[in-house]
Amino acid sequence: MTPNDFYDLADVQNRLIAFQDLYNLAARPFNWKYTKNDLNALLARITAHKPAVLAQLPTN
Repeated sequence: MTPNDFYDLADVQNRLIAFQDLYNLAARPFNWKYTKNDLNALLARITAHKPAVLAQLPTN
């Protein structure tokens, strides 16, 4: 049996619940440091590079 073999949907559900329970035992909160301003700066850099990327694509 491989990790992707399931007998039926109930088996999938049981495996997901077991994973959730195991993960919840180990999970710890963390401080998120990526701000809205960081995201806006990243999007601005991506937008600035888009024309150059699009110009490199084949035009078939």
